[in-house]
Amino acid sequence: MSSENQKEGIQHKLILTGINRFLAGLTQVLSIIVGLSILAYVVGWISARAYYSEFGATWLLSEMSIVSLLGYSWVPLAAFLLFIYLGVTDLLESKTRYKGTIFIIRNGWWVYLILALGTGISTNYNYSKIAYLLSYTSAVVVIMLAAACVEATILWLGKSDNSLNSFLVYMVWCIVFVGFYFAPKQIGITTAKRDLDPRLTELQIVRLHESKDLNLRLLLMSGDRIYAFSIEFEGKYPEIRLLQPSQVRSIQRVTKSKKKSI
Repeated sequence: MSSENQKEGIQHKLILTGINRFLAGLTQVLSIIVGLSILAYVVGWISARAYYSEFGATWLLSEMSIVSLLGYSWVPLAAFLLFIYLGVTDLLESKTRYKGTIFIIRNGWWVYLILALGTGISTNYNYSKIAYLLSYTSAVVVIMLAAACVEATILWLGKSDNSLNSFLVYMVWCIVFVGFYFAPKQIGITTAKRDLDPRLTELQIVRLHESKDLNLRLLLMSGDRIYAFSIEFEGKYPEIRLLQPSQVRSIQRVTKSKKKSI
């Protein structure tokens, strides 16, 4: 009987150990998911706020759902995580990778300034497509710069006593400000300027029962509220109109082959 009791005790201990390990792993996974969700929400809010600020309508943020805000975060966040993944895997496979990381940190700012200068010149001479392309490219550059700061921080922590010094503070500042603030903000502003350009906008056309005007574009749908504006406007910001579904005949894409009706 004693041997059977010992076996049962050992079995119970194994089961409890397995449960504890499972719960510990589950807690870590949930922590990562919650952390990424919060980060995605913040990045999405920054990008969406920058986008609607170009329309003079930051108050529309209060009309957006959490899912809509998260939709604004996936481009900068996915690019940031991709560059980190590529950089870390290269660090594991190549001992000379750190030279490339330091090179990006030292020269990335100059590349960004050159692209920003090119964006300004293109905008001044009304080369809109080139300006938007350069602006998006500069946003990718700053995301790469932030990812390189993550790689440098990993290298630094691996070779030091984990002490918080000026170098590490600089790296963390670059990661937070450049990666999670500046890049999504620039993407939001650039996308808004493109959508305000009648020649390049991809915003859907709103057709009303009472009018045949094709200049009305969809800005946001929130429940039964439809916010639209005229793509041909005077002044700094367009007038945002609140429409009810009963006023709208149809909503269609710029490519008139695909059409969505209400």
